[in-house]
Amino acid sequence: MSERPLRAMDYATLAHMPRALGIFDMAPLMDVMLMLVIFALMVSGFVFPCGVAIDVPEVTSAEVLRGAACTLTITRDERLFLKDPGRTPAEQALPLVADVLRSNLREFQRSNPDGMVIINADVDVHHGYLLRVLEIVRDSGLRHIAFGGTLATPPPQ
Repeated sequence: MSERPLRAMDYATLAHMPRALGIFDMAPLMDVMLMLVIFALMVSGFVFPCGVAIDVPEVTSAEVLRGAACTLTITRDERLFLKDPGRTPAEQALPLVADVLRSNLREFQRSNPDGMVIINADVDVHHGYLLRVLEIVRDSGLRHIAFGGTLATPPPQ
């Protein structure tokens, strides 16, 4: 090709020329794929919540609780997990010791003076341990305490 600059007529001619098949621009495809990967990674944290398997006692009646609440889970081997809106999912997945639980509950109480603590304890948790945890909850200043359970299906008649 010659080294002369292209004129307006040359650009118009180039625009109407048929494109060669097989030329494929990968940049837009890679941009879209990268955005899909980022979206999937961000959403996957919300799809798979952290949790601990416990055997919650069955109850015959239940009521719906309203307001700010945090959930304290006590496992069979007496590990404590706190699900609180102020904590990240990574923090919620770690078991707590009594002093850390007390400070987290005090922080929750400062931000939610009328907040409620829902205690989900495994049926095999010792009564004495449950009472010690209940004392920690009360010492943190929270007075609205509820115990979680699963609604039992009534026997067939």
